[in-house]
Amino acid sequence: MDGSAVFPLRPEETWDLLFGDRLRHVVQFSPTVAAVENYEMRPDGTPRYTMVNKLGPFRKRSISDYFIYERPARSANRVLGLPLRGALYMTFEPVSGGTRVSAHWQVHSRHRLASMLGLVMHPLLTWYLQRELDAWARGAGRGDERRP
Repeated sequence: MDGSAVFPLRPEETWDLLFGDRLRHVVQFSPTVAAVENYEMRPDGTPRYTMVNKLGPFRKRSISDYFIYERPARSANRVLGLPLRGALYMTFEPVSGGTRVSAHWQVHSRHRLASMLGLVMHPLLTWYLQRELDAWARGAGRGDERRP
């Protein structure tokens, strides 16, 4: 699944907005991220944390375990703890008017039922990814990153 959005900031500013302050702005801008818990920056310079997503009245936790973290160009993290596992790859590219953040969500499962569910859910998950990117870019455009 792929999505992208243009942020009205330089790549360094966009990176810091999304990844800085323990992902506070992602939580602030996102319609579905309720919290980031257990954030740790490891000795190799990669973060690991638990992301809490809200799905209606429910909360679902997953672990984001980074294996690429190259400010301000790209990141990649494994998504653990969901029926559909995978990795999220993000790139930050300077463009006219700011920075294009592109995301590729690679999903797979070792369970046959979850794999079939993934095929059915593909359009919904693609929509979800794009909605998140658009919400983050709108937040950056409103200047919400400057709020306390």
